[in-house]
Amino acid sequence: GRPVEVQEILDEVRASGPLDMRSKAQIDLHKARASIAMGQRDVARQLLVTATSGFESIKDRQGGLDAKASIARVSRLDGHFVEAANYYAEMLDTPKVDRTTQIHALVGLIEMRIEINQLEGLEENLVRLHELARGSGDTRNIAESTYVAGLLHLRLRQLVLAERHFRTARALAATLG
Repeated sequence: GRPVEVQEILDEVRASGPLDMRSKAQIDLHKARASIAMGQRDVARQLLVTATSGFESIKDRQGGLDAKASIARVSRLDGHFVEAANYYAEMLDTPKVDRTTQIHALVGLIEMRIEINQLEGLEENLVRLHELARGSGDTRNIAESTYVAGLLHLRLRQLVLAERHFRTARALAATLG
């Protein structure tokens, strides 16, 4: 909740001495997230591109996924929905992606493809999302996948199904407080 302070601390860490590539990429990633919080999306994008390169150069798969997720978020905030969808798809194409990252990427991909009205093949993605969410055992994931299903049904003008999914998602979310 205090992005300016976060950036100042990260600048101090960077200036403290030589850092390895992973540390530099992590600093860029966190500075980018603080920049996003401050509405500085152009600065964030530049930091994220640098972070992604750093993570890829040392073959840090999870770091690269985290950076791509943040770039997708910036793209989404800027209204570049096709670009955001492409980043989410890249995340899903990465080998050995953990369940939580797959869920996050599928939610983003489905939402972006609904936004750009690119609906072909989304049913398969939705089935995959539901399976991953149920397999996670996390009610938040199940609620989110149910909500995304509601969005798709709404776009397809299947209003009864959309309402049922939205009500179910709300009921699931209510159990979480």
